[in-house]
Amino acid sequence: MKISLLVTFDFTQRGKSGTGLAAGSLIAACEAHPDYNNKFVIEHLPINSDDNNIDVEEIAELINNQIPIDTLDSIGLGCYCWSSIAIEPLIAQCKKIGFTGKFILGGPEVHDKTCRKKYPNGDIYISGNAEISLPKAILMNDIPLMGV
Repeated sequence: MKISLLVTFDFTQRGKSGTGLAAGSLIAACEAHPDYNNKFVIEHLPINSDDNNIDVEEIAELINNQIPIDTLDSIGLGCYCWSSIAIEPLIAQCKKIGFTGKFILGGPEVHDKTCRKKYPNGDIYISGNAEISLPKAILMNDIPLMGV
């Protein structure tokens, strides 16, 4: 079974869920997929971006605490304008502490023509809505040359 973790960088309101609408929609789509709990599972790690201090070493440690990083098959990263600068350093830090799976990048900052230049160490890039593409990307055995 493939194990995936979706990491999003969210702004939250006091008393509200840590899961934003986009992440909730993606998780619901994965859970509705016929192969969910049979061939793959996904968990969510929301990172509170309210304080504008994104520490990639701390985030990599949070990932590893939630699911041991060496057991993950894929990590999905939400690429937003406020988290964009942290994506490449986070990829490097995760690899440094033992992640060998694939990075699936999506979100408003992933565009077909610029994503490889902006995020050269991603493995799969999803431009636009990912409710159908994310489960496909998680289940892929080989990394495609282009996005899903």
